[in-house]
Amino acid sequence: MGIRPEDIFVSNQGQEGSIKVELRAKTPLNLRTVYLLRLEEGVEILASVSEEESMLLDDNKDFYIKVDEKNVNYFDSEQRLIV
Repeated sequence: MGIRPEDIFVSNQGQEGSIKVELRAKTPLNLRTVYLLRLEEGVEILASVSEEESMLLDDNKDFYIKVDEKNVNYFDSEQRLIV
């Protein structure tokens, strides 16, 4: 399964279907900010948000992510194909 960092919606407020994550690191890169986030299972993911969106996020509050199913890519590892 693959999700592009820019396709992950990041918020300080939980919504229906969102997942609580732990903020591990925040890296400003030009006009975007990249967040290293950890799921409860220990899996780490990257999320990328605009500079404006980043300014609305409070690093001292809980973080939640949400992904639109249409932006998820599924792969068949045996045949190396996108499903």
